[in-house]
Amino acid sequence: MRPVAGGLRDTLLAHWLGCVEDDLKAAIKGAASVGEALDCLRNAGYCRLRPIAPTPLKPLAAFIAVHHLGDPIGPEDSWRPWKRRETAKAEAAKARRPAD
Repeated sequence: MRPVAGGLRDTLLAHWLGCVEDDLKAAIKGAASVGEALDCLRNAGYCRLRPIAPTPLKPLAAFIAVHHLGDPIGPEDSWRPWKRRETAKAEAAKARRPAD
């Protein structure tokens, strides 16, 4: 499956960069990572793929994002949106702790 997934990745990235797959494969082979290869190709003039700059959220959207409305952390959280912020903070803190 890995070669098939890699081939699909190369096809899609080459399409969105606007280059041929051989150029993309050569850049990936010569770079330390796919991201670095994309940057090299972008700097070489293949720039259909551009970073998307985040836009500031309006007040309602910010409230929805902060309280994770419509985005429960888990099944027990589905009907208690007022607790999502606490749950999200607890999950983030747990993820940052080193493994025992």
